[in-house]
Amino acid sequence: MKSFALTLAGLLAATSLASAADLPVRKSVEFAPVAPAFAWTGFYVGAQAGSMWGRDRTTEYLTATGAYTGFAWKYNLDSGFGGLHAGYNRQFGMLVAGVEIDADRLIGAKGGFRDPGGIGRASRTWNFSARGRLGVAFDRVLVYATGGYAATRAKYHYFNPALGIGEGFARTFSGYALGAGVEYAIANNLTARLEYRYSDYGKASYVARSAFLGLTGTQQPRDHSARLGVSYKF
Repeated sequence: MKSFALTLAGLLAATSLASAADLPVRKSVEFAPVAPAFAWTGFYVGAQAGSMWGRDRTTEYLTATGAYTGFAWKYNLDSGFGGLHAGYNRQFGMLVAGVEIDADRLIGAKGGFRDPGGIGRASRTWNFSARGRLGVAFDRVLVYATGGYAATRAKYHYFNPALGIGEGFARTFSGYALGAGVEYAIANNLTARLEYRYSDYGKASYVARSAFLGLTGTQQPRDHSARLGVSYKF
């Protein structure tokens, strides 16, 4: 009896091993590696170009009293431009904060006014800004707002046809710039952007010394711009 029990136990063990051998082998599931999100943190330099819709306004006052004479002229100083920029971004999750400076050389920014009493001519040569940037990153896409200090260099010339005398002045105006844009990372070290910006450079007054004695003119340059840029990220 004992011999029979041992034989039966051996047969059962052999049968279990055979059944286990026939079961399908489970393979481990392999997952494809996930590409890491683009990191916006770092310094960058780049170049930009675009179109500017320049505006200016000349307003006339009596120098002695500061009273408005009723004469004012608005005119355009539209221009193309090209320039350079540099900045730094720091990323906090989806939030990206940074600072940037840029300078543009204006191309053909000229305008002015003409009336029976006088002729005014204006031109601008360059723009500069130092701004903060704040945006939200969707991996390689960054949507941002920007704002800060802005400056421009402008020249003015006034001519009195009745006297045949002209005079003028040049000034660096300063004010603020506000804008928004979208930037895309083409490669790990290369981004491209499209940006809109509005800049108001304040105003400056000029007291006439010869052509229009007794009068003071106030200038108020400002502009809208659309710009394309590329940046190299370190």
